[in-house]
Amino acid sequence: MRTRMIPILILLAAILHPSQGQAFDGERQGFFIGLGAGAGSVDELSGDDLGFVTSFKIGGGPSNHVLVYGSNRVIYINGSYLGMSALGASYFLRPSGHSLFIAGEVGLTAYNSRTGFRTGPNGSYSNIGFTLGIGYQLPVDLLLEADYMQASMESGTELKIYTLTLSFFAF
Repeated sequence: MRTRMIPILILLAAILHPSQGQAFDGERQGFFIGLGAGAGSVDELSGDDLGFVTSFKIGGGPSNHVLVYGSNRVIYINGSYLGMSALGASYFLRPSGHSLFIAGEVGLTAYNSRTGFRTGPNGSYSNIGFTLGIGYQLPVDLLLEADYMQASMESGTELKIYTLTLSFFAF
């Protein structure tokens, strides 16, 4: 069992800490990939429960100020999940290093409830949604981001989602 874990740990370390030879030069301009996790809440769901949030972004930077990407984020809460696959952009105030940034995304949302909360005939909905966010690039390519996401469901319900995620970006 332990001998199987060693190659997996080496592979994970290589992926999370790319070298110059892998074309990740630390500059925002060019290809990037980001993985994140955090917490969030949905206004329309009952209670003050926090949910678990995952985030994935992949794209490119036409300059050191701007990132353009495809993203997927999902919030799991109270036996339900709400996700959004979107196209987005982020604008960094500084061209390199630590920087405040703003972000926006527009895409397709999907809501699936196992608890019966405002569900359609098959227990799920999908429609258009958007995200607005503000964040800060921390040391070692970590990005802390607070987002507001609004998802319009087929039933006419507007879900308002608030998330806070910490993401690792390989530039």
